[in-house]
Amino acid sequence: MRKTVLSVLVALFAVVLMSGVSVAKESAKAKAKAESAVTKGNEPCEPAPVSKVMGTVKSIDPKKGELVLTGEDGKDVTFKITKDQGKKVKAGDKVTVNAEKDVAKRIMKSRGGKPPVGC
Repeated sequence: MRKTVLSVLVALFAVVLMSGVSVAKESAKAKAKAESAVTKGNEPCEPAPVSKVMGTVKSIDPKKGELVLTGEDGKDVTFKITKDQGKKVKAGDKVTVNAEKDVAKRIMKSRGGKPPVGC
């Protein structure tokens, strides 16, 4: 009788232990699923890195929300801008644009002269 009770207890202990492992696996799967839900495709849901582009305003259309900048390398780059940003600059202005992808976050007019050493 003791052997039967002992066998049943060992079997119950094994079942409890195995279910704990199963719960841990399910928990790991749920965590991985939650982490993958945070991303869209291969793009993380984090802010895009900010780029800094210096150049001359080639054209600006506040109604369309577009600014075309000729960079220091001579290539044209088009940014999306707000109406307020469009009012602050005009074609020919030398500016620095901080942008996330193609959206201008900040437009700063250059003050002229040489930049400080180290920039």
